[in-house]
Parts: sequence; C-alpha cells; structure tokens
Amino acid sequence: MIRKSLFSILATLPALYSCQENHEVEIAVCCINDFHASFVADEDRNIYGVGSVIHTLDSIKSVYPHHVILSGGDYFGGSYFYKVTNGATMPIFFEESGMKISVIGNHEFDEGQQKLAQKWSTQTADKQPCDLTYISANIRDSLGNIPHFAQAYCVNEVKLSETKSVHLSFIGLTTALTPQQTSLRHVKDLHFDADYSNVIDSVQQLPEYQALAPTINGTFIVGHIGAMRKNGVPEWEDISAHQLSQLNSSNVSGFFAAHTHDTLSGRINNNQIPIVQGGSNGRYIGMLKVKYDTVKNKVTQITPELCSVRRISNSTSQTQKLVDSLLANTFVGGRPLNEELCTIQSDMAHNRVQRFVFSEVADIVCASYAEAYAQQATELLPIIGVSHFWSIRSSLYKGTLGVLEAGEILPFANNLRAYNYSGKQLKELLTFGLHNMKFGWLQTNALAFECDSKENLNVSKVWYNAPNGVRTEILDNDRCVIVVDDYMVTGGDGYLPEFFPAQQEIHTQLPTTTTAFFNYLKAKGSFASHPEKMKKLIINGNTYSELELLANSAL
Repeated sequence: MIRKSLFSILATLPALYSCQENHEVEIAVCCINDFHASFVADEDRNIYGVGSVIHTLDSIKSVYPHHVILSGGDYFGGSYFYKVTNGATMPIFFEESGMKISVIGNHEFDEGQQKLAQKWSTQTADKQPCDLTYISANIRDSLGNIPHFAQAYCVNEVKLSETKSVHLSFIGLTTALTPQQTSLRHVKDLHFDADYSNVIDSVQQLPEYQALAPTINGTFIVGHIGAMRKNGVPEWEDISAHQLSQLNSSNVSGFFAAHTHDTLSGRINNNQIPIVQGGSNGRYIGMLKVKYDTVKNKVTQITPELCSVRRISNSTSQTQKLVDSLLANTFVGGRPLNEELCTIQSDMAHNRVQRFVFSEVADIVCASYAEAYAQQATELLPIIGVSHFWSIRSSLYKGTLGVLEAGEILPFANNLRAYNYSGKQLKELLTFGLHNMKFGWLQTNALAFECDSKENLNVSKVWYNAPNGVRTEILDNDRCVIVVDDYMVTGGDGYLPEFFPAQQEIHTQLPTTTTAFFNYLKAKGSFASHPEKMKKLIINGNTYSELELLANSAL
C-alpha cells in the first residue's frame, strides 16, 4: 500500500513502542531507486527535488532510529543537471542521506569502468571520503572475477544497544540486459550472468559467507532488476524472469527491485517474498520494515511499504544549498542554466512507456541533429536525424523552455556522428528500428515509409520530406546522410555496430546531441503541436503514427 504522507508514518509510533515492550524492534531498510540525479524540482515532470527527499528520509529516521539506507542503482544517469555540474552534488548527498550501499545499475556505466571505479573518491563537505560500496554478484571480468570496483555482497551491522546487534546481508544483482542499455565500449570484457538464482546460491556457498552465516539475521537482494504490477500483482520484468521466479524465502528475506520505474509494494513468487520498488526520480522511498525479536534473536516479520516523498519548498539541507548555488553559477557553452531558449505553444508528449509511436518531441530532436550537419554540408543530399527512443527522457510542456529544462529532455550529451548511407541501408536500419521490441521504435524526422503489413513491418519504400516541402522517394541506390548519436553507433539499445560502417562515416565537427538541440530550439524560437506530421508509417494506403495492436502485444 502506498502511503499518502509522512503523517501515516508518525502514526505508527505507538505501535513501535508496543513492539519494544514486547522485546521487538523495528528496523527500516529503505531504498531509493532510479533517482537519475533528480536534484532539481520540476513541477511539470512531477519531480520534487533533493530537499524533499532528504526531508522525507529524516522523518523516517526520526520514527525508526534503527535503519539502513540503500540505493537501487541508476543514481546519476539521465540527468542534464548532473552532466553539466560533473556530479558535484553526489558525494554530499550520499553523506547527508546516510547512504552506504548501492547496487550497480546500467547507468552506472555511462562514463565507463574507470570513472565508475573512481566515483566519489573526492572529499565530502566535512573532508571525509565518501565510502559508498557498490555491490553486484553477477558481473564478472575477463578472468571470471567480480570487477575491482564492486563486491558481491556486504553485511551491515545495525546496533540495537551496547550488547545487541542485527546483521543484515545485502547481495547485489545487475540486469543481464546491461550490455544493450549502455555503450558496449563501457562494458568491454564484462559478463552479466543471467542465472540469478544460482548466482545468489553461489554467493551464499562462499567460505567467507559461510563463516558469517551464523550471525546473519536476514538476506536481502538489492537488484537493478525490475518488476511490474500486472493485474495488481508484482511480476518479474526481465530477460531471466524464470530465474527470478525460482527465488525462495529459505535464502532470500526480501527483494529491493529497480529499473522498470514502477511503484511496487507486495509479495512475489509462490512463497511470497516481500518486494518493494519506489518508482523513479525520488518520488517514493521503498521500505522493508524488519521486525526483530531481541529475546529470540530472530526476525519475526518483514513488511513491504512505500513512503511517498512529501514536496517541500524551503529545505535547509546541505545538498539543496549546493544545488541552489550550482543553478545560479553554472553556464553551458556561455549559456546560463536559466536562459530561455524558445516558446512551446502546446504540450507535446514523449512517454517512455508508450514506445511504439513516433513522438513530436523526437521529431524535433531528430530535426536538430539533421540541422547541425546541414549547416556545414557541401552536397545537396537528404539529411536525416535518427534517434533511439529512450534517449529522449521527457515531454515538452506549454510555456517557455529554458536551458536546464531542455537539457533534461536530452540529458546525455552524446557525440553526434554522420554517415553516408544508401537508400537500401536506410530501409534496413528503419526495418530494424521497427522491430526493436525491447527498446521501442527508431525515431526520425523528415521521412515517411511504407511497410508490407501491420504484422510485417519491413520497410519497402522511403520518402524524404525536404525543408522546402518537396517529397521525393529515396531509392535503393540513392545517397543520403544520417546523423546519429554515438550511443547507437556503439551498440546501445540493441542497435548493431554493423549498421554504421567506419568507411562510410563523414568525419566532420558536430556538436553534442544536447547542444544541437539547444541551437535548434533557439533558432526556431517557437514550436506548436502538429499530430498529422507524425503519421510516418504507410500500410495499405493508410498512415499511422502508432500501431495500437502492435504496442499492446509487444508490451
């Protein structure tokens, strides 16, 4: 059950005292997952900001003096604010929140393994090193070992008194789909084992773990592996869902899920393992409330709960103060974060769940890529921007759009690259992009294309809509230029590097994706919704911007 406010937490105080009188203590094991460095409050995107998160955590700690704070991974990927401030807020946030343990998510690899190993080695506000521990038991290096920047598990001691402690074990798991969700070069020589249940069993059979086992009071999985609510019941959403279904309560006390951004609080598998997942962007804090009998020296109950983060506007947290300072003093390419770029005349949606559509936001993004190349093109060829669906993180909302808001729509600032393509290659890329069931349709601007049927989305014809309004068909032997980010080029979101032959790359200086987007927004000045423009897909003479039947079956 999702708690509506912190007042419901405070209402549990009498019950807590009752537990203590009965020799039972409650330990709040809290997890924030998929935060994506959402430090800045954004009303349009329903993001409350770091001050609200810290305030909620402090309230929980005041009710539950015995607690553990965890991260479910993806703490810093997908945030433009994080990108342009070089993660300056992260160490102080870990320190202020009391977070000591984090599973490795797919976005932890966004800047490569070396930077992951060096993460948070800088000094915090009080000159103490940030001691966040990364855990993941199913990542192996080329020698078959856990990589040096992580460990398979950790055991956390929760002191109840001078003489009594509870020891909780946390085993990390990272989705086996990670190589498809980050640049391949960033996970070079790493293997992500999908045999999750056997990985957990192997950890628990390690001699050093066996030596600790008699003192461990509960074993929890912190998995950057997601679940979804289906018919009101948590179900696994992963390439190895069958492996996860084999987990049982004899060796797993509870599961902290992440990655799918759904809100979950319930029980999963036949033996009802407690599971919790707190949505994303710091809107909820997932909690497994552990009841421990100090006389019997054992855990007697584990209750999954979600605590909603309460929006506040006057936070005094140290992290919030740093955020405010960075907002006032950070410039991007000479632009302050609060500079206005353009006016959006009507809302334009880009919903990352509804991924089998052509979105208006993506059309503008892809047009900005094409325009970045067009400004230096020397030949009159069709220029087409293409993008993977999930690189675009948010919608456009009516009103003025500033640098920070635009950056959060396209936060990764990947390098742009241009390729000399044939019409045949373009059809092959589009066909692949329409069959990308895991990550959604390829997005593009200036194109319409014909497919055989709704069941067979093989692209047979392509038309280019030139800036002057003229539409021409691109035949197999015709030439064109595609402009794409290097995440796709290096295998991101399932796109094969073979689609981008090195000998066909046009070597030229192009801005990053986000800078190209800024420049385009500023130059155009105003944007309005044009739903008809999104009808790119032609089947039996009919045009579509989405295929509901396909979307429903694929989801």
